[in-house]
Amino acid sequence: MRFISKISKIMKNIDFIPKPFEKILNIFQESSIMYVAFVAVHSQVISRSFDASYAFC
Repeated sequence: MRFISKISKIMKNIDFIPKPFEKILNIFQESSIMYVAFVAVHSQVISRSFDASYAFC
């Protein structure tokens, strides 16, 4: 959660954030469960792509 609040502070300092991205950040702030799920899905995708790259080697 500390990580998310750091990001949102940085984003508030930047003026040119696209609105959709701002909305996504707000959703993340509101529910850490969503954030955890997001990270879990991405880590699965990353590990699968690593498996695929090892298969090619």
